[in-house]
Amino acid sequence: MALKHVRLKLEDATAEMLTELLHRAHADPATRHLARVIEQVYVIVRSAEDVKRLMTAASRLGYYEVEGDYMTYAQELLAEGRTEGLKQGLEQGMEKGSLASRRETLARQLDRKFGLTHTERGRIMVCDDQGALDAALDQILDADTKAQVLARLP
Repeated sequence: MALKHVRLKLEDATAEMLTELLHRAHADPATRHLARVIEQVYVIVRSAEDVKRLMTAASRLGYYEVEGDYMTYAQELLAEGRTEGLKQGLEQGMEKGSLASRRETLARQLDRKFGLTHTERGRIMVCDDQGALDAALDQILDADTKAQVLARLP
């Protein structure tokens, strides 16, 4: 019965009814696990406002085990989100740093071997294609002209 409310707009009366059902499920060892699964589903699929409404209903009715579960799941999701965001940020930063290093190396080596104009340096500095930068860096070893190296860039 509780799962049918996942798609409904959550009003205060619905939140109280769901909280009552979950409280009863918590009281019965046979359904306690199911209650926790339903709580997790709500925290994942409902808005923060709806979760807060459920926690408020649980607190108002004195069903602290239901309120505590909502808080625990919400905190876990927040921690996972922060960890995932940090991981993605670090990966993006490392990728940008790697591209910047390749650009700088290519510009330095081309300037040293052939000389670079401001326009040519700018072309290198806007290249976001790691494969092209690597190909250009490899080409420097055998190139007779800087045009041969720059031809590897998009």
